[in-house]
Amino acid sequence: MPIPGGPWGFAMHGASFKPRCQESAVCTGAVNKKAPFMTCQCSGEGVGDIPTLEIVDKVHIPAGLKPGEWVVSWRWDCEESTQVWNSCADITIA
Repeated sequence: MPIPGGPWGFAMHGASFKPRCQESAVCTGAVNKKAPFMTCQCSGEGVGDIPTLEIVDKVHIPAGLKPGEWVVSWRWDCEESTQVWNSCADITIA
């Protein structure tokens, strides 16, 4: 799910791809400074820019996986930066 950067970040990161939803004029016009809180619905530059954003992934568990204690790990490559996020969690399959 690509999340485009906000227009205020263009000077720092370069132009972004177009958001998948229609942004308000207040959001798209925020070129010289960050848009006011909660005016952008599908673009932003970091935590708190899109307070209603949710990213949901589905995990396929192989049918033959034995019950027990497992670790699931994932990686998130950021679309418009050089950041890569890794994380893991302990899970129990009953």
